[in-house]
Amino acid sequence: WSPLMDRYVPPFWGRRRGWMAVTQVALTAISLLFAGVGSHPEAIWVVGALALAVALASASQDIAIDAYAVEVLRDDEQGAAVGARVALYRAALVVSGGAAITMAGRLGWPTVNVILALLYLPMLLITWKAPEPEERVVAPASLREAGFFVPGIRPPSVPEGQSLLRLSLCYHHTADMIDALVEQLGRLR
Repeated sequence: WSPLMDRYVPPFWGRRRGWMAVTQVALTAISLLFAGVGSHPEAIWVVGALALAVALASASQDIAIDAYAVEVLRDDEQGAAVGARVALYRAALVVSGGAAITMAGRLGWPTVNVILALLYLPMLLITWKAPEPEERVVAPASLREAGFFVPGIRPPSVPEGQSLLRLSLCYHHTADMIDALVEQLGRLR
């Protein structure tokens, strides 16, 4: 769905930061919804649907942040930035997971989910204050130009390698989301 995010631009904060803000607001809302079902284990299908929504919003945020980094950083900054982002992402995953489980034992999952939802608000402020890329990249005029394709039918304007790269990135993110969901569901037992 990254071509959709590339083609359609939110009406505020620019192309990349706008999508970052949309996903952060979505993650805040979904986390608050999790707080509402956190003490209802019989609502497993609702929890599953919310988990899927979190995975979708998180992957969308990842797409927007990656695109923003490519546009705002100079070529010589890309490698260090990617390394730092991956290291910080993994550290945050471990710390937030451990902190959330520890806090849930003391406060309960509904309260923890409200706290997690509120943590997106400072991120929204950072997104708002983040600089726009020096070069304005114009959004593609069509989905075809953005690289959107139907499997098996490749538009002639998109090189084969670029199509395969997009497909592999989509597969990679989907596999990560499924692994994370299975891991979380396994912890519920």
